[in-house]
Amino acid sequence: MQSQPKSLKSTWPPASIRWKDVIKIMLAAVLIGVVFSKTSLGQVFELSKGVSWAWLLISFLLFCLTTAFKGVQYWALLGYKPPYSQVFKIVVYQNALSNLVANTAGIASYFAMFRMEQKVDLKRSGVVFIITKIGDLFSMGLFLFISSFLVWERIGDLHRLTLVLLAGMLAGFMVFITIVLFRMRFVFLVRRIVHWLRLDRVRLVESGLNLIQSLAEQDRMVFIRTFFLASSLSMVYMTATMIYFFSRTQVFHIPIDFWACVYIISLFQFISMIPIQVLGGLGVSEFVTLYFYALFGIVYVDIPAALIGGRVLSYLFYLISLLYAPMDILLARFGSKNKG
Repeated sequence: MQSQPKSLKSTWPPASIRWKDVIKIMLAAVLIGVVFSKTSLGQVFELSKGVSWAWLLISFLLFCLTTAFKGVQYWALLGYKPPYSQVFKIVVYQNALSNLVANTAGIASYFAMFRMEQKVDLKRSGVVFIITKIGDLFSMGLFLFISSFLVWERIGDLHRLTLVLLAGMLAGFMVFITIVLFRMRFVFLVRRIVHWLRLDRVRLVESGLNLIQSLAEQDRMVFIRTFFLASSLSMVYMTATMIYFFSRTQVFHIPIDFWACVYIISLFQFISMIPIQVLGGLGVSEFVTLYFYALFGIVYVDIPAALIGGRVLSYLFYLISLLYAPMDILLARFGSKNKG
């Protein structure tokens, strides 16, 4: 019997990736189970009867606003060339897939849709994606710094973690400045050190080096202008995001002040960078937030039920946002008929 070609034998996705996804799903199930064990389905339904409809409307409008701001970020960094409506559609798909499936699915949809629908090459869309994320990261660091300063006396158990994250942000900023100033010379030096330490065989390290090189290859002045634009837009986007998450707490009448909420969200944004999440951080988000609320002394309401309600609310928002795609198609057809 003839052996099958290697292309037929190979499977996708690789077994290692499948096992990682299984472990992530199991972790999510265990953690959401722990949170759910502290409440009941009846309590969740009872809590839903007392939601603030005014805050629910505000929360949905802020959700739409943050999505629109993210679209403006990509649109501006791409030179306003693709139609904004199409960039907005890509953001809707990216956000929905990242939160309803996995973050990798959302990123893949971003690159695929810009490549196939807008003819934006992978390198350009990749640089825009990286610069946007760097701007978001620095904005998150700024919010973490301000909020931690304002709630410092209430977060005694997290002083060390907060300082480590802020120090990491400062170190990252120094690396970024070094890349801008020395560019390829810095990249070559880092590659030599990594090769000497035999770390170039590690996929994560190699990906990081490729990221640094793609940034260093950009024209210096163009890159600086682009970064300042990205950072300004990121500050607007992150400000809207913080207000949005605060509004979600008010939907379920959680007695938390704004800056405590900002601190929790900022800290969790950094935690969410650890690749252990699926379905928009299901389980991980609720479990960590439960600890943070206890840290701030918020124990007089059914927090587990509120967190589960917030999770359902989040999924509903993302599902509703997907209605933009058929609406966009209908509007395009209507516009073409009018032109005809």
